[in-house]
Amino acid sequence: TVLNIALIVWLISSIDFSGFGKKEVQEKTLLTINAGAISGDVFPETNYMMLDSFFGKQISLLDTLTSVRAAAADPRIVGIFLDLSDMNLSYAQAEELRNELILFKNAGKKVWAWSDSYGEYSSGTKSYYLATAADKIFLQNSGFVTFNGMSSTSIFFKNMLEKIKVEPIGAARKEYKTYWNMYSEDKFTEAHRESTESLINSIFSKVAAEVSESRKIPIDKVYEIADSVSMTSPYAVKNNLIDGIRYKDDILEEMRNQTGYEHRMSVVAYKNISEDLFKITPVAGPKIAVIEVPGSIHRGISDMSPSGKPQ
Repeated sequence: TVLNIALIVWLISSIDFSGFGKKEVQEKTLLTINAGAISGDVFPETNYMMLDSFFGKQISLLDTLTSVRAAAADPRIVGIFLDLSDMNLSYAQAEELRNELILFKNAGKKVWAWSDSYGEYSSGTKSYYLATAADKIFLQNSGFVTFNGMSSTSIFFKNMLEKIKVEPIGAARKEYKTYWNMYSEDKFTEAHRESTESLINSIFSKVAAEVSESRKIPIDKVYEIADSVSMTSPYAVKNNLIDGIRYKDDILEEMRNQTGYEHRMSVVAYKNISEDLFKITPVAGPKIAVIEVPGSIHRGISDMSPSGKPQ
């Protein structure tokens, strides 16, 4: 009973009544994307997140990409405002969205990015990397740009298990199969460190190269910035990491002057307006379909968790 009451309260609080009754995209509309509202690659049909999407709170990455692709060809959409104050995307997901935004921009439409801060006490490398897809990047007065590279952490339980007299039963197949290291080691092995550093260096080299290209900053300078401390907004302007220091409402007003937009619509509302927006013209010949199978793989029988996610 308590769970049902909590679910009802949550559903009611999720409803975005402002989107109800809008059945068409109006002319001269600015599409707004809040990166914090993008959750997961897809929403399984049984997942309560689908309800959250319908009621205007969340959207999957796939639906976001499809919406941006549709908006690029939609004459009623004049630009995109990207709010990166909050973001839960992985680097792979950020790259996918970044590439789609660049295609949107190449269609002759404006993309502006804004955040209250690109990292403060933690790294903002990922959110800033996504921001570099935009024509212009802005930051509010007291914000920072913490473009300080990447890191990786691992947890080791060996010493704790010894203290509580627990003996883990298992083994690693080879030295680069590092999952079991958390139980058998108290620190990185040479192979574990090598593989981890190789992965993060590979990802960051790509990030650095694309930031360098987008912002017209020499690659050596990008690495120099990554080795430095967080930059305040004035220093970020000085180093060409951002284009200006503005509050969010000021940026939206500037975009109105630049694009002539008269209406704003969230990407969640745009996606929910009409399925016709996302109809793809059939192509002749063989096709490749990608079927997403979310969830972990376990022995036993498939089931649903209390949250509606498949297990």
